[in-house]
Amino acid sequence: MFCIECGTKLEANQKFCKNCGSPINITEERNEPLTTSNQKKESNAAKKNSGKKNDRLYALGFWFVNWLLITSKGGVFYSIGFTTPTFLILLASTGIPNKPTRRIVMFLLSAIFFIMTILKLQEVSY
Repeated sequence: MFCIECGTKLEANQKFCKNCGSPINITEERNEPLTTSNQKKESNAAKKNSGKKNDRLYALGFWFVNWLLITSKGGVFYSIGFTTPTFLILLASTGIPNKPTRRIVMFLLSAIFFIMTILKLQEVSY
């Protein structure tokens, strides 16, 4: 430990500096690791990424359910062509940075695409 005023090396239990006489403030050392702002930013980024990951999985699941519904009536290739644009649009909406806005947009798009799927199922008959 060193004196804050003059930089002289201090002994363990000194209350005043031998060289300049300034009082020594002894603080207790903490055993817990110090966190830096970078670590906090990294943990916040991890939380944000997990939310986007969940939204991407939602988009994939929504596509799969629509694909199964359309495949049952119109065939595999027809269903891939019909449902892929909806998946890509939902996937693009996961890039919206504001989480509440992203969720609202994804909900509205999902509702529109689901209605389109129901209407398409009534239209397609093989």
